[in-house]
Amino acid sequence: MVLELAIIIVIAVIAIWFFLGDNSKGKVVKKPETWPIEQPSIDVMPRSDSDAFLSEIVHAKQQTTLQIERASREDENQFETLFSSDIELRRRLSQFAREQELDKALLALWKEIEHYPDWAQREDSKTWNLLEIADIVSSQAGETRTISFSFDSHLYALSRNTCLGTFDNNQYENFVLQEDGSEVFGISCSPEWDGYGTNYKCLSVTKFKKRGQWAKLLLEMFGRIQLDRKRSSIKAKYSSAAEIKKHFEE
Repeated sequence: MVLELAIIIVIAVIAIWFFLGDNSKGKVVKKPETWPIEQPSIDVMPRSDSDAFLSEIVHAKQQTTLQIERASREDENQFETLFSSDIELRRRLSQFAREQELDKALLALWKEIEHYPDWAQREDSKTWNLLEIADIVSSQAGETRTISFSFDSHLYALSRNTCLGTFDNNQYENFVLQEDGSEVFGISCSPEWDGYGTNYKCLSVTKFKKRGQWAKLLLEMFGRIQLDRKRSSIKAKYSSAAEIKKHFEE
């Protein structure tokens, strides 16, 4: 009796196991819902004859730019090789002129003699002719004024030309010194006005010839002008000293 009951239980367990296995095969596992990913829309221009035309223009522009850059580099190298020594000479002599204050001397000379022609007929020449120059003549040609004079057996001419800048339209003053008919030294300046007159700021040295006596002339004249200014300053400082004894005594 017990054996029969055990057999029945085993049969029942086997039947249940087969039943559950068949049901699991028929089930469909439902996947979780996923939202579709929206792809960004890209406007793709279809290939056409107009695209090819525009592409050729872009290519031509690139080639032109490259050609310009290549040619300009070649020109730059060529001119640099050709004129490098000249550029260095200008730089070196310009620097030398500024270090020796030849530009300041030239400007001081102009400011000293610009009124000499108006005083040339005066009898008190020793009073106003500080530089002891002779044969003073003034001339005007357009925007260029020239003052000629002689000193130490040489004939000099100092010219001032007024012009406007090509790009900035500012006013510039160019000074050129001649010695015995040859231009030997020049500077380009910008004028600066104040309450007492016009001052000049040297921008560049435009001429420098390594010959003649012009540099020594400028330095000698500059020395005379500076000494005269110092003496005038000292005299002004002690201008009332002569009156001291009238008002003070021990």
